[in-house]
Amino acid sequence: MFSKIFTTCIAAVLFSGAVCAQKQQLDIQRVEPPFWWVGMKGHELQILVYGKNIAAAHATLQYEGVEILRSEKTENPNYQFLYLNINPSAKAGSVPITFQQGKQKKIITYEL
Repeated sequence: MFSKIFTTCIAAVLFSGAVCAQKQQLDIQRVEPPFWWVGMKGHELQILVYGKNIAAAHATLQYEGVEILRSEKTENPNYQFLYLNINPSAKAGSVPITFQQGKQKKIITYEL
């Protein structure tokens, strides 16, 4: 009897953990540097994105004169580095960067 109750409790804990992991929202807590300037001599910018399990998300953006060259993940799943190319013709404004992990999406704006 005890082993049946114990097994049921363990199964419930494991199942609830799996459900919580599936519902976990993309949560971006910090971006460094928080903004950048257009017209700089160097065209490549590295930004650090910090948030719970952000390394598992895929980043995209659509903004004239700005493109993602590559992204790099570290051993820590809470960090992702994005390398952006900022064309000299890029205009100052809010660059929307979309992070997607499965069906979850989170859009942040990066100020130029």
